Amino acid sequence: MLLPLIQMGILATTNELTKISPYEILHGFPMPLPCPITHHDEPAFLSKDAESYAKWLKVSLKLLHNAVYKNRIEAKQHNEREI
Repeated sequence: MLLPLIQMGILATTNELTKISPYEILHGFPMPLPCPITHHDEPAFLSKDAESYAKWLKVSLKLLHNAVYKNRIEAKQHNEREI
């Protein structure tokens, strides 16, 4: 039931390097959608609670990604010292 929506999302999403979607490669024009799909647009929410949560989540995920990155570097350095 969700697979057609997932497929549409994949086909309509542009590649970061080429800025061309698989649909556009196949048909020669972007997929006509009711709203464009972009990676950098901020979502709009009707509720301030939802907007606050989305901002909190974005900051929390950035902190998590930074912590994981630092842990990977520390683990790599630790492994290099053991060799």
